[in-house]
Amino acid sequence: MNRIPGITLIFCLIIFSISCKKDNNTQPTDVPSIINFTKPNAGIIYPNGTVLSIEGLMIDDNGLTTATLEIRNKTTGAILNQQTSTTGNVTAYNFTWNWTVTGMTAQITGTVKVIAKDRLGNNFSKEIDVTLSN
Repeated sequence: MNRIPGITLIFCLIIFSISCKKDNNTQPTDVPSIINFTKPNAGIIYPNGTVLSIEGLMIDDNGLTTATLEIRNKTTGAILNQQTSTTGNVTAYNFTWNWTVTGMTAQITGTVKVIAKDRLGNNFSKEIDVTLSN
């Protein structure tokens, strides 16, 4: 049997380099965003004309792109206020939104929802309830 040692060596090197190739199409592991509120405070009633401040911090190891606020009537689901901020491609973002309460004809429970969108397109949210009044 006639062997060519150089070709065998080249063949082994090609197989080795293919098996060691890094897959650049692999998406990073996604860990849900962390969202923490510092405002609003529990137990406060926000009547028409007062400012409801929503503040806190969101963190995502894959990088954030947008932060969105939704305030809804908890009973009906009607949107009372909605705002979106571009975060840039950062891993931590301090959010601050202010809404002057308006349109309340009775005391209701409102749901404040903050949504973090990461650079992979994943959305993560956290909600808290507030009392809104006329």
